[in-house]
Amino acid sequence: MRLTFAIEDGVAESEIKAIRDGKLPQDRKYAALSALTKALIEKRGNVTEADIEKFTSAGYSKVQILEVITGVGISTMAATTTNMAGTPVEDRFKPQAWSAA
Repeated sequence: MRLTFAIEDGVAESEIKAIRDGKLPQDRKYAALSALTKALIEKRGNVTEADIEKFTSAGYSKVQILEVITGVGISTMAATTTNMAGTPVEDRFKPQAWSAA
């Protein structure tokens, strides 16, 4: 869903592909947002001052870190629930459906 919304908001598909490929987007702000999100998930919230500095130096505020944490939480709950329930992917979201390699 989030990918469909990102595309609808004008995020280039190349930026989304970079994230899916484990790379950082070219756009500085998207790269900082992606890096912080990845760090929060991989480090289970134990991000470093360097992680925070990379995020804030791209133009984000420290307060916006809570927004990223909230997004990670909502995405985790939604994915877990839909996976457990076996909810089918709606047609609108099928073009961005991800499957493991």
